[in-house]
Amino acid sequence: MQIGVRSRELTESRSVSTNSQGVFEITELPAGRYTLTASRGGYLRLEYGQRHPDESGRPIQLADGQTVTDADFALPRASTIVGRITDEIGDPLANASIFPVQWKFFRGQRRLVPVSGGGTFNRTDDTGGYRITGLEPGRVLRVRADGRLGGSRVSGGAAREGDAGAHRRGATPPPVTLVPGGR
Repeated sequence: MQIGVRSRELTESRSVSTNSQGVFEITELPAGRYTLTASRGGYLRLEYGQRHPDESGRPIQLADGQTVTDADFALPRASTIVGRITDEIGDPLANASIFPVQWKFFRGQRRLVPVSGGGTFNRTDDTGGYRITGLEPGRVLRVRADGRLGGSRVSGGAAREGDAGAHRRGATPPPVTLVPGGR
């Protein structure tokens, strides 16, 4: 696991790896307010003090010569959405932009909003397949697609709602069919 520390008191952020028991040590830090982060492949990145990925972390106030011994992390596993997008006759939609969205209340209205995680940019491959990783496990995730189909712009195509869970090898993902001009 990688542990990162950043602060205005440091000229650049620093990072260390934990040992096999998860223990880490960052030495020679001046007094100040610090943000610690933990990350590991296949898990969600968290800041110290976060109980949930949507929450803010808690900074650590460090005095001169102080040692902190209880900066513990429990990283949740990341989830993956895998699927395939086809047109109305079953041909794959290659190179379409894919992004996960979720129903949330925003400015007093229920809206589909982008889900944090999932990488910065996702596209379907030549078979219309996609894989979005680094998502928080949860319910009511949808996948939105934008692309071109036979010269017509395609938008919409929300995938079936359900769990964002880890992809099981050999499982068949639900298909998503887009129709030109459809929403």
